[in-house]
Amino acid sequence: MLEVEGLGVRQGRRWLLRSASFKVQSGKIVMLVGPNGAGKSSLLKTLAGEWLPSEGSILLRGRSLANWSPTELALSRAVLPQQPSLGLPFSVREVAAFGRTPHATGREIDRQIVEHLLQLCDVQALAEVPYTQLSGGERQRVHWARVLAQLEGAQLEGVQLEGVQLHGTPAPLLLMDEPTSALDLSHQTGLMEALRVRANDGWAAVVAVHDLNLAARFGDQVLVLNHGRITAFGAPWQVFTSALLEEVFRVKAQIVPHPHGDYPLMVV
Repeated sequence: MLEVEGLGVRQGRRWLLRSASFKVQSGKIVMLVGPNGAGKSSLLKTLAGEWLPSEGSILLRGRSLANWSPTELALSRAVLPQQPSLGLPFSVREVAAFGRTPHATGREIDRQIVEHLLQLCDVQALAEVPYTQLSGGERQRVHWARVLAQLEGAQLEGVQLEGVQLHGTPAPLLLMDEPTSALDLSHQTGLMEALRVRANDGWAAVVAVHDLNLAARFGDQVLVLNHGRITAFGAPWQVFTSALLEEVFRVKAQIVPHPHGDYPLMVV
């Protein structure tokens, strides 16, 4: 779905990202990890089209991002930034409904989709509350509902919404920058499990996190950035080694099998 080749990003004389090459396949979750200043946000901003690459190429479904119209991109790719800014007192329901803007499915279908996602993201009880009055974690859940509303279709294909048949769109791409940073453990797990359900339906995702154990649990692949370059890319068991953790994160850790799943557990 996503092909990145020789990607570099420079600001002034400083290279924020250099020689990044990797592929993200449909149905896969790629967890993006690295220390502060490693280039994670720079990579996501460039993949999102917010920053232009200084070198290299980005292809989405075989087409350069420059060849996609804004509407096409809005229907095929959504971005959940690290700190979404919204200073106006829109209600939670209105913010979530912004995600339906690119669609032409009709007001009633859009309403049903938004209500479904408010419940899924555990913000239905806050639906009429002004966004500006929410906590950080509540705001993250509202924006999670918004980006799902933007891309929803493939996940709800075949679902009957009060007598209206919703047809799916081609499986989309999600770009997420620290989407769990303000969430409690229950909501972290809920968000990632909802993402896994969608990946099983063909969605692809690149998700930046600091929690390495969360990355190991939910990532099909892990991409490690350090000093603006890819240090490792592969399955969690391949990537997470004691040597890598010491080299990149400067910690000594023991890597053991997780007692409840086939993925590594890092004990510092």
